[in-house]
Amino acid sequence: GPAGMTKRKQQLEKEIENKNMSNIEKRIIRKSFINKETIHMRSIREKMSIDDFELIKTIGHGAFGIVKLVREKSTGEVYAAKVLRKVDMIKRHQEMHVRAERDLLSVAAFNAKWIIQLMYSFQDDDYLYFVLEFMGGGDLLTLLIQMDIFPEDFAKFYSAEMVMCIEAAHKLGVVHRDIKPDNFLFDAKGHIKLSDFGLATDFHWSHNSKFYDFQRQKTLACAKEFNDAAAQLELENYTPPKEKILKWRDKNRKKLAYSVVGTQNYTAPEVFLGTGTDQACDWWSMGVIVFEMLYGYPPFCSKDNATTKYKIVNWKKSLKIPKVPEVSKKGKNFILSLCCDQKNRLGSHKKNDNDTDATEIKNHPWFNDIDFDTLKDQTPPFNPNLKSDTDTSYFEEVDEEEVKKDWDLHFKQKGKSSKNANKNEDSEEEMIDMKKKFAFYGFTFKNPYKLSCESLVESNNLTANMSNLSVQERRTSKDSTYNSTSPAKP
Repeated sequence: GPAGMTKRKQQLEKEIENKNMSNIEKRIIRKSFINKETIHMRSIREKMSIDDFELIKTIGHGAFGIVKLVREKSTGEVYAAKVLRKVDMIKRHQEMHVRAERDLLSVAAFNAKWIIQLMYSFQDDDYLYFVLEFMGGGDLLTLLIQMDIFPEDFAKFYSAEMVMCIEAAHKLGVVHRDIKPDNFLFDAKGHIKLSDFGLATDFHWSHNSKFYDFQRQKTLACAKEFNDAAAQLELENYTPPKEKILKWRDKNRKKLAYSVVGTQNYTAPEVFLGTGTDQACDWWSMGVIVFEMLYGYPPFCSKDNATTKYKIVNWKKSLKIPKVPEVSKKGKNFILSLCCDQKNRLGSHKKNDNDTDATEIKNHPWFNDIDFDTLKDQTPPFNPNLKSDTDTSYFEEVDEEEVKKDWDLHFKQKGKSSKNANKNEDSEEEMIDMKKKFAFYGFTFKNPYKLSCESLVESNNLTANMSNLSVQERRTSKDSTYNSTSPAKP
């Protein structure tokens, strides 16, 4: 709407001022902005459906949905479409998680370069659709499984990019709360972006739900789990597992894919203790990933979640830095500066108002040879070498029919206890049908992603456009069209 256009116009002006452009070039960019805004405003009024896309293949699945590689029929662009079943989301009280992810990704869509881009979101009677940019290089977990251990400079580069990703989320006022290797995706050049904001929160009232109350109640029950685990745990004699945890995870990926809770390996201790969660919990998670990249397994890995939680809460005893492989003192110190008490953690202290929480992390000696400002322009150590825009060699083959069978079996088992509590199944089904119609109101989104200065420059041949300007236009220093308060009517 008008408010969104105003924000985009202000952002464009900031970007223009940072470019070395003549007044004529600026006018061309501004005119192009108005034209594209007009097209965008017209497209918003057009209802989208999955029929607008050619379905190429299924490339992934999780606890609530599948991911399909699709091509937009009108533009030929290739995207990844995350398809979620409404009934599953409602039965597992995930409505607000979906709302949060849609809202946060829509905010990030215009200028957050380190966060995966949401292109469209829409719905039909039974499904929700997130159409996202396709990150053809796969995820960090897949690369970890393939390489087992990263060379330190390799790990440092991607640690630096992770800092940029997490900082981008935090600048939006977001706590991601699910930082793990699976959620860092590689583009075709080997750069990473942050994805999956289903557990993220900006503490907005509309993103609260009974699920969060349930999670807080679970936190109170953790003490019993810790005590049960402690009876079998000798922290002082802790040694890394003989079988690397990533090999174990590779074998158990299918099981984890259907788990709502997932792995606990990357969760900060304050989350389990319920002592207050802020953006610092994301930096703890990153510290665990850095450890994993350098040593081949997460530091708190265990056979069950209860023991993992116990180790994390008692990290002062359980966190051990291995002697092999050899890692620099700066690298070890960096890990220990993130995996520590919340109040002492890097990213918890700002020296001045212009700093972000990532400033302190970027200034750590381990990153002395990293130029954060030019990371996107540097050549990453990993090159996916994709053969085409539909190359899915970094994704496992997925049998969609098998996935749906597993879904039905999984949710039937999960729903047994709730069935007993709900004797009137017809009434329950009616309630679900009603929620399917109204619970996701306002879900539709269309990305004005081509309205930034860079994309406008790329999409416009400035030399050709300047040659088409009239003499009078060349003499005009201001573009009156741009000063209008709304785009031209279609």
